[in-house]
Amino acid sequence: NTRKESVVQNHIRSVAPPCQDISKVERLRARAESVFCPACKPQFPTGKERWGDYFRYVCHLIEHSYVFREIPRGSFVPLKYDYLKRFIPARELPLLLACLHGEGLVECDYQKRVGIKCYGYRLGPEIHDVGWTKDKLSDLDLIRKRLKYYLELEKSVTYPVDLHLLEWLEVVELDPGAVTAALETEDPDSSSYAVASIMDKSWFFSMSRYGRIYHNVATLSRSLRPYLRIHGKPIAWIDVANSQPLFLGILSLIRELNPDYRALFEALASDKKLPRGRKYVSLDAALRPKPRGGSVAARRKTGEGIGQGVGEEGVGEESITAHRGPKTFSGEGFASEKLICKDLSRYLGLCSQGLIYERLMEISGESDRDRMKVRLYNSVLFCGDIRTPLFIAIEKEFPTVAATIREMKGIQDNALIHALTRLEASMIYDRIVRRVMDENHSRIGRDAFIPILTIHDAVGTTPEHLDWLRGVVKEEFAELGFNVTVKG
Repeated sequence: NTRKESVVQNHIRSVAPPCQDISKVERLRARAESVFCPACKPQFPTGKERWGDYFRYVCHLIEHSYVFREIPRGSFVPLKYDYLKRFIPARELPLLLACLHGEGLVECDYQKRVGIKCYGYRLGPEIHDVGWTKDKLSDLDLIRKRLKYYLELEKSVTYPVDLHLLEWLEVVELDPGAVTAALETEDPDSSSYAVASIMDKSWFFSMSRYGRIYHNVATLSRSLRPYLRIHGKPIAWIDVANSQPLFLGILSLIRELNPDYRALFEALASDKKLPRGRKYVSLDAALRPKPRGGSVAARRKTGEGIGQGVGEEGVGEESITAHRGPKTFSGEGFASEKLICKDLSRYLGLCSQGLIYERLMEISGESDRDRMKVRLYNSVLFCGDIRTPLFIAIEKEFPTVAATIREMKGIQDNALIHALTRLEASMIYDRIVRRVMDENHSRIGRDAFIPILTIHDAVGTTPEHLDWLRGVVKEEFAELGFNVTVKG
């Protein structure tokens, strides 16, 4: 034990920057030693005892993917060979995986497409029904490699908004008594690891290529979120009614108002990062582009200036001068505004009121609101073939919105979801969270800070700051011209 501690401590000193908070590094060291794995101790060949740690780590990666990557439980989890080689020696990895598969401990789908899909793994039949437990690794080399990896992850979080969210995430706690009692009614497989990671402060913080941030709180079961605490206080959540349909309306509005919308659409839909290293899209600039002369319709026909929004000026460059659209969308919308089509104005008005699903129910004959939401996602937004009854109804009622859907689907099947996610991230993180961050900076040495957390399109804080945060959300949308309905 003494040798183990000295080796890890020496590694901390060698990889940690001089200004690194040693308490944080100690926390990462504890995380590097810990795994969440099946409560079993399989036997491995003589001289391969370290394979026990490798087995537990592979199981930990599978469970981690189910919880934090939202992969359906029981499905094969893609694990890249190059990633596994960072932690398991390359000369032993093929033999290990073959041994685990042969013993029924881990199954492989053996389906691989170069550049598209790697092999997938899941728990094998021998341990499928075994309970899970928190365990400690003993292999020093594996612990060192994991510690180095976690330190690199911490160092990679450099964007001010991300850092601010991470700082608040690190003070989140769970009410131990209440959550233990609640776990008795929860599925232990889907909740135990998520709860344990928060209790142990093993923070997971990652941003997808489309801007959405994933972390421990975002993956916690909805029924367990009432037991979250910041400085002993509960967290209250709010979100915008009809947010995804609203962002679809904003995308349609960009198509109507921005002559360079095609280049912007392609950037939003891309699997790659935004041009010029930008993390978010400037919604102000996208909705209020610099006029270049001529109508939007004429610009579309001639193609004049198409592509300059990305190439010359960057996506949503802040320096673009404003060309303001309608002041606000509420009630029946501003159909009198000549800048946009009447059906789009009406659609945005319904979204702002939180009534778009009710209207979709009327035109599609659906009687259940929850089923209506599922149908919108499955048969329009997520669907590759949009020739569905619901899309036909939308095309008849809101032709401008339907045209936007068709154009995005023409880029690629997932283009619309990628674009909506990027617009959501730009609003939530680059406007709302940034506003809270700036407010906290102004309160240094003066007032108590305002906690802020996010779960995709929802934002949370402690109860005494909820009204202020609700006002911030409404003001940020109002600056873009939308009088939204805030729930919570």
